[in-house]
Amino acid sequence: MEDDLFNITINFAEKSFKPRIKRSQEGLYRNAANYVENKIQEYRKKYPKQDIDTHLSLVSLELALELLKEREQKDSVYNQIEILVRELEENLKK
Repeated sequence: MEDDLFNITINFAEKSFKPRIKRSQEGLYRNAANYVENKIQEYRKKYPKQDIDTHLSLVSLELALELLKEREQKDSVYNQIEILVRELEENLKK
């Protein structure tokens, strides 16, 4: 079955994690772990004297900012769609 649960091993931030996940989400988890590890490596290059906790904090901040920007964009698109739907409904009533 596609959504059977199983354990995978993902590595980032100098640690290994073994989440139990749905088989269908394996790629998502691996991609997320790679994304985070790549961000950590970027901050290691920028700030080589800082410790892993600092790098993780910076990655967390960057990811939170990306998420919030995505939400703002999504909300803006939804608002534009709502306006267009109202205009369309008004024109259809005529």
